[in-house]
Amino acid sequence: MAGTSPGTTQVVIVGAGITGLTLGHALVRRGVDVVVLEAGPRAGGVIQTIGQAGYTLEQGPFSVMVRSGAFGELLGELGLRSVDVDADASKKRFVIRDGVMRQVPTSPMGLLKTPLLSLGGRLRVLRGVVRSAPRTGDTDETMYQVASRRIGEEAAKYLAGAAAVGIFAAEADELSFDACIPRYSKADREERSIVGMLKSRQRDMDAAGEQKGTRAMVGFDGGLKTLIDTLSAALGDRLLCNAPVESIERVGEFYRVRHGRGEVEAGAVVTAIAPAGAGRLLGPLVPGIAPELGAVEMTGLGVVHLGFRRQDVGHSLDGFGFLLPKSERIEPLLGCIWASSIFTDAAPEGQVLVRAIIGGTRWPDAMRWSEAQLIERAHASLKPILGFRGEPVLAQACYWPGAVPVYRPGHAARVERVQKLLAGAPGVWCQGNWVGGLGVNDRVVAARALAGEIAAFVEHRPAPVGQEVA
Repeated sequence: MAGTSPGTTQVVIVGAGITGLTLGHALVRRGVDVVVLEAGPRAGGVIQTIGQAGYTLEQGPFSVMVRSGAFGELLGELGLRSVDVDADASKKRFVIRDGVMRQVPTSPMGLLKTPLLSLGGRLRVLRGVVRSAPRTGDTDETMYQVASRRIGEEAAKYLAGAAAVGIFAAEADELSFDACIPRYSKADREERSIVGMLKSRQRDMDAAGEQKGTRAMVGFDGGLKTLIDTLSAALGDRLLCNAPVESIERVGEFYRVRHGRGEVEAGAVVTAIAPAGAGRLLGPLVPGIAPELGAVEMTGLGVVHLGFRRQDVGHSLDGFGFLLPKSERIEPLLGCIWASSIFTDAAPEGQVLVRAIIGGTRWPDAMRWSEAQLIERAHASLKPILGFRGEPVLAQACYWPGAVPVYRPGHAARVERVQKLLAGAPGVWCQGNWVGGLGVNDRVVAARALAGEIAAFVEHRPAPVGQEVA
């Protein structure tokens, strides 16, 4: 960042994860002056890619599930091309039931034949597709409750249960359906079939002028770090790392942000960090917000990478990987991704890479283990499942304590309360994975939408007078 502190800008963004970087980029594209402050030595948050011994090791998210046009628009602006995953492998997903890996059906015919569910369980799912009970009352039901009511308890246990832990690192009976899948909240209360819910969602999209997005899973040459590096380069000296924010105070119509490398005044401020940290910074500005944000439950998630010679793994690894529903307790696993089957350049030729997902609300103690313990336990747990022979040629682990919000019942109501509190503090916004979804695509969509709101606000607000910072 050019210039010296104190300085001025239109918007200060606290946090340079994918949310903060995308928001900063979108605001700059709209002609808004921004400063993005990152406490750590690098941008990207949990998105980090390491190259080691010819392997590509994603320390956080593995890929991006694209569900909207916003992500493609961002890539177009950055001049960045994504890499599609192996389509055949990505469709073959497995769930372990009674110790046996069983493929998840992807078609009506597959559902009729799948050994993942009993005959009665399969027929119950089919019945729910054409006729199932809508929700009654204002109850904030869990994902398990909704799935059980719509497709039966067996499918709720093995399908919804596995999906919940794979996406949210928590159990289906812990998670609010309305918070996790808000697009279908209204339909669940009105429609009497799964088909009806899908049609209702499409009508809502048509009314809002939304295009039906094509689901696609993508990555990047060099890993997801490529996206972070490109966003960081686009921001240039507007991004300041090693600048932990110490305080935010109101000074007249503006906000003074003190950080580890100086201070800056701005007409608006946005926190894009963990909710508890945001609460501590915004508490003096927004009465009542600190306890609300501090009450957002967070859980940890870890990754263990194991690389082997192809001949030292008995399983074919033909597919995306497997998940473990709540009933299949294999400590400390939540599931496993067969990374080199999805992205062929994830491992050197003749070798394979598997990625164990650990922790979550099921195994919180794993976040206190050493890296060596994580590797040892993951290897021991996966060995009988995937048929490991001998020791891996590569083993690496990382973990992110308190990085994943748990959308329990009541979470959506808490988000509404926070938004109402923020409405009383013009020029202050709070974003992050605790609101609007956990995935990279969700974060991009939320950040780009917020950019429009902030740009409209600062357009009619005088800039603070002082020394320029960028």
